[in-house]
Amino acid sequence: MRYRLGLLGLGIQNSLSPALHQAAARSCGLEVDYELIDVDHERLTDVADHLKRGRWHGLNVTAPYKHWAFKLVSERGQHAAELHSVNTISRAPHGPLRGLNTDWFGIEGLLANVPHGGVLILGSGRMAESCLAWLLANGHCGVTVAHRSLNRFIELQNRAPDQVRSAHYDELKHSLAEYQTVINCLPRQCYTMLDTWQWNYAGGEGAFIDLNYGRSTDRFLSGIDGLGRSVCDGVDALIEQGIESFYHWTGHRPSREPVMHAVKKASLSIR
Repeated sequence: MRYRLGLLGLGIQNSLSPALHQAAARSCGLEVDYELIDVDHERLTDVADHLKRGRWHGLNVTAPYKHWAFKLVSERGQHAAELHSVNTISRAPHGPLRGLNTDWFGIEGLLANVPHGGVLILGSGRMAESCLAWLLANGHCGVTVAHRSLNRFIELQNRAPDQVRSAHYDELKHSLAEYQTVINCLPRQCYTMLDTWQWNYAGGEGAFIDLNYGRSTDRFLSGIDGLGRSVCDGVDALIEQGIESFYHWTGHRPSREPVMHAVKKASLSIR
């Protein structure tokens, strides 16, 4: 059997998902075609039609279409239902579309050792919501979310009104020392803004966890690392969620090492 898979998103030409899933297929001895489906909103109806007709066995979904995918599918896994966000769609022959949120597994690996207290999330999109949900589910309180949309922040705060706080980006330029852990869910385009902030951390301890990856991320993180914070990019989270997606589609769980090697090699070419 040859699996037809893909990634749906916007501006995804530099995605590492093709390298990830081709390596996963080699690890399991499977044949896989994995394509990038880079479309604007007007073409989503066509994508939905192709899915329902069986063009693909499964799709990954990235920004800005995770909530669209949630509304499209008729069956949802636990985390997808809770987060109103789907990043993995599958279709059994002649069956309904099923949606999962495998981002949860990638986030779990990144955030497992985050200390309680002093956590700042940059951004209020679907990945930020997944990070917040994981932190709250694992006993964190007093999480601060930086946002531009008040309505979106209110949606996030409704998860735990007494534990989720608000911050505006202008307030953070000179107050980063208040946060032991910063989790960046903003796109790479925002590094221009983040470069202007004062990252010196009083006390010499702290972490910056970035959901991005690639050379621009590496350059930014190297500067943060030099100012005293430990740093981590989003490659490992991508690998974990990708392995879960692949297992869901095929029933085969690939070996992590060859997948990690292929993804990290491919990441060297991502700006």
